[in-house]
Amino acid sequence: YRQALLVSLLVPHILTMPRRSKKSSKAYHTEVIAPGGGTAADIANLSKHLGLEADAVKAVMSSGGRGVSRRSRGSAPSSSEADTAAAAAASAAGASAWADFFSEATADPLAASSAGDDDNAKAGDEAVVIASASVDEDATREYILPILPLMANPANSNANKATPRKKKAKMMDSTDTYPYVTPGRLAQTGTLDATVPGRTKRQMTNDYDLEEPTLLPLATPTDEDAEDEEETEENPKFALIATSSTSAHSIAITASGIAYGWGRNEANQLGLMTGPCATVPLPTKLVGPWGDDPLVGAATGKSHSVVIDATGAAYAVGSNKCGQCGINSSIDDVTKFRRCVLAGASSDDAEIVQVSCGEQFTVLLTSRGHIYSAGLAEYGQLGNGETGEYFIAANKLGFANATKFERRSLFVQSEEDANISNAKRGAMINVPNCGEIVICSISCGKNHTIAVEAPTTSGHIPRVFSWGCGDYGCLGHGIQADEYTPRFVATLRGPLFTANYPVKASAGSSCSMVLTKQGHVYYMGKHRQIGEATMRPSLIDALANNAHVTTSCAGGSATVFCTTRNAVTVSWGKGDTGELGYGRGNQKSSAQPKFVDKLDSCMVTNIACGYGHTLFLVKDEDAEDAKALEKLAKLEVEQVTL
Repeated sequence: YRQALLVSLLVPHILTMPRRSKKSSKAYHTEVIAPGGGTAADIANLSKHLGLEADAVKAVMSSGGRGVSRRSRGSAPSSSEADTAAAAAASAAGASAWADFFSEATADPLAASSAGDDDNAKAGDEAVVIASASVDEDATREYILPILPLMANPANSNANKATPRKKKAKMMDSTDTYPYVTPGRLAQTGTLDATVPGRTKRQMTNDYDLEEPTLLPLATPTDEDAEDEEETEENPKFALIATSSTSAHSIAITASGIAYGWGRNEANQLGLMTGPCATVPLPTKLVGPWGDDPLVGAATGKSHSVVIDATGAAYAVGSNKCGQCGINSSIDDVTKFRRCVLAGASSDDAEIVQVSCGEQFTVLLTSRGHIYSAGLAEYGQLGNGETGEYFIAANKLGFANATKFERRSLFVQSEEDANISNAKRGAMINVPNCGEIVICSISCGKNHTIAVEAPTTSGHIPRVFSWGCGDYGCLGHGIQADEYTPRFVATLRGPLFTANYPVKASAGSSCSMVLTKQGHVYYMGKHRQIGEATMRPSLIDALANNAHVTTSCAGGSATVFCTTRNAVTVSWGKGDTGELGYGRGNQKSSAQPKFVDKLDSCMVTNIACGYGHTLFLVKDEDAEDAKALEKLAKLEVEQVTL
């Protein structure tokens, strides 16, 4: 299909190239034989550049963008002489570039992973290769369920063989659709002194001012943990890392389900029994009402944290001034982890599998793909269609914040995006069957959220929705306007995304990213103080054009990171405290993606960007991984003198 794309891009340019001199042009036919005034010389030129037979190039150009259906390759003749000629030419060797492009673009996006399904294969062979006609976008979608946590459940030895639930359709193994993060060693770049980011400017000269990816040690166990000291691994593998663009603290969960927290703790956002303190420099074991149940999820806001245990229950701690802990209480501070409350959730929809936190709000995702939110409503972060703005005093506003988690089941799109005749600019309508939409990935920025719809077995392209604060176009709708209800990002649709559909959402402070099935990243918003904002989703071509397959991406307060399948990690933005990872004495900002040389050859399985720091999971499975890890800097407990 890349060849077909090249044809569509090169034809206008090559057809307008200066003609050869009269003397040399005598050797070429001057008769127009292709659309756009194309002659035999033009066909030969395109054939040379693209490596296709001349008949194949002519067939592609003669199709006029219609493509060639599979049936036209031998069974049914076209209705016109032009179509018949195109079909005949397309049957020649190498002539199927355009048809293959549409074939790949309109096939069931999950067909590749279910090649053994004869019914799907048969249906694909009979389908006419026209993207807009192959699937009814308004029809009920058949989703792959259940939605899974980001890490495997340590309590289930057969986690990777879990039987998925079924909903209205034949289900595939959801562990194939929603793969777990591969566990690895924990590394960080950016200072461990959490009192510095955003508050103090000083030279980064201490050993704990990490300016390159560095393997972290665990904090020395306290006397209370002495009994469990023998059970604690010295260098455990971690399966999940959590921080966010407004968080100067972090949480990491080991492959065995034990949580560790470190960073800023002024509001007791780490829930440590010692109470609030300025900073917790090294990963320290967290305890809570989950007891011995392993944890499988975590997220951090500016001054609060939420964790999920293997039973699907969520627990929150820290600041609760806007209700962001979701414990159904208006108290300002939650000093110990308390269980979150889901209002009106049915028994089969109460299993929480993912969580993401903004500055002062939280979004939960259940195993059925339903969204629940709590906290601040000022910019529409709750996704309930309103802010509930009211006057507290003459010069002070209040908002209808939510103190418990409530489901958000309304999704909208603009009339223009719905292709309604006489559409009113800015007018919104409900997305068809919006109450049954299933989400598989969520990510919160400072005051906005981006979500990706779950894949289906019905051939529908997963959609992307965004809501909340629209500064710098981070919602991807082409305008700087807040959205109070999850709104469909219409740019991320069409034949281009059928085989390369969205799979994961990632948000920075005022930017958003969408990772696709084939490892492309689409960016919107702005994460640097200078430069123009990207108002609609735009492909990060510096990676895509160089054949990099992105496996993970993340955004921080002023940084963006991407890691690829080829063990390459890049970053760009601004990192005053070393969060870009370029090393001491090197640059602290970059306008374009730049290699993080210290991670060269290291297979990074996951990235999380925070406020003044960045976290990595580095694969450690074999001798090659061990050799790459030896190159990374290592921090010792004695070097941390905070």
